[in-house]
Amino acid sequence: MAQLMLHRDVLKNFGRLPAKVQKKVYELTRKFEEDSTQASIHLEHLSPMARDPKVRSARVGDDYRAIVIAPEVGDIFLLAHVDHHDEAYAWCKNKCFEAHLATGTLQIFDVEETTSVIKDIQHNQPDSEHYILDNLSHQELFQAGVPEALIPAVRAARSDEAFLQLSEYLPKDAAQVLIGIVSWMSLDQSLEEMLGGLDELAKPTSAGDFSHLAKAANIDLVLIEGEEHLRDIL
Repeated sequence: MAQLMLHRDVLKNFGRLPAKVQKKVYELTRKFEEDSTQASIHLEHLSPMARDPKVRSARVGDDYRAIVIAPEVGDIFLLAHVDHHDEAYAWCKNKCFEAHLATGTLQIFDVEETTSVIKDIQHNQPDSEHYILDNLSHQELFQAGVPEALIPAVRAARSDEAFLQLSEYLPKDAAQVLIGIVSWMSLDQSLEEMLGGLDELAKPTSAGDFSHLAKAANIDLVLIEGEEHLRDIL
């Protein structure tokens, strides 16, 4: 049986949705609990429009769509975003949705946006021959939760101010671990402080393996166990 995890932003913005769209989201949760393969869910592939082939959309009203991320391994789906049709598709177009192979957390990030931001930051940061994050190897940055594609952006930050600007565009778990390191914690100390350490049993086999998400230290995800559970949370 498939399970549905909700991103905290969906819960935070739920009250702003029209009542009929809220009702459709409740129904979507119930249908996933009953049978995620049923035709009435209307999960549609969004590739090649969406960069990540795991992205799906579900109709939750005439002009509203729910962005759902389908696993490549496991039966946990992610309800990541609900918005007007065009806005929902624009939101997911360039984003990656990946389980990090070192931390096991589900990460949402936009490589193009982050690269663009660091270029702007570089123009305003002081020249520096050494920054504290230089003490970490490529592998250690990865162990800290930085996606492979964003490690060059992290390397480009040469000051605390530049890093803090960049951190807004990093996956939240990775940003928190790096903030600990910038504050002179060791990598192991920061992982323990920010994520409660790493659970070897919660590590995925691939970026599309969501089978262990319920066990990982996911800061922004909530596992929904049916429509009534969602109502209780809200």
